[in-house]
Amino acid sequence: YKRQDLYVPVVAFVTFALVAGYARGVRGEFSPDALGTIFTRCFFIQLFETGFYAMALWSLGARGVPWLDVLSYTGYKYVALCVNSIAYLVGGDRPYLLTMLYTGLSSSYFMLKTAAQIVPTELENTKARREVVVLVMGLTQFVSIWVLGKAGAPAHGSFARVVMGATAHWGTLWPRSSLMR
Repeated sequence: YKRQDLYVPVVAFVTFALVAGYARGVRGEFSPDALGTIFTRCFFIQLFETGFYAMALWSLGARGVPWLDVLSYTGYKYVALCVNSIAYLVGGDRPYLLTMLYTGLSSSYFMLKTAAQIVPTELENTKARREVVVLVMGLTQFVSIWVLGKAGAPAHGSFARVVMGATAHWGTLWPRSSLMR
């Protein structure tokens, strides 16, 4: 299969952190340590996600899948996160949510199809278990886009009411971290 490079994921990673910092500045919530916090949060979530995928593939017996390829494939979500953040900056909450839904589903589909190609079909374990791992790999892209998207999304207001429920309060269901201040 064709090897991936890390150029697009790394550039998208840096661009997302800068756009998220800009979005915080537009809202008047920017501080000098904000970019470091955004970079750190994204970096550790990316490492956790890549490690999770590597362990899942290893548990299936797919020990020949290079982890840098997995890192590259999972890094494409930062392109979607950039688009989501720009949609918020241009249009506000509703375009952000619609764009997040579309890009999250698209990234999940991309990872689902990619994982189906990179995970060998002849494994030590059953085929059903392989399908579950491939499905989980696809679905976690949506979840990570939703979690990481909070860096560029508004810290409070209508976004929180739409996502967390009409009566939910942002601080009670999703504690404000230093990233959201």
